[in-house]
Amino acid sequence: MDICLSELIKHATQCLEDLGLSPGTIKDYQCSAFRPLERRLKNQENINSSLLLAQVEFFSGQYQEGKISRNTYNWRVRGIHVLCLYPLLCAVY
Repeated sequence: MDICLSELIKHATQCLEDLGLSPGTIKDYQCSAFRPLERRLKNQENINSSLLLAQVEFFSGQYQEGKISRNTYNWRVRGIHVLCLYPLLCAVY
């Protein structure tokens, strides 16, 4: 299913809040995971899980080249997984 990335981020963020994550953790997801994805995919009107998962390879390359730290890489991959799993998270909670 294709969806607008900004809408997906908005709904996933709300889901994280509903799960009880602290405001600081939510801010970390927004700054370290979601915003880099928005910048990277700014020209994509709609995205799907395949496109999101393909970004893991891109960020992996950045990490291997020393352009981003392991911590940054982990935040970005975690954010991608949250966005891909958002429909399942909402179904459970």
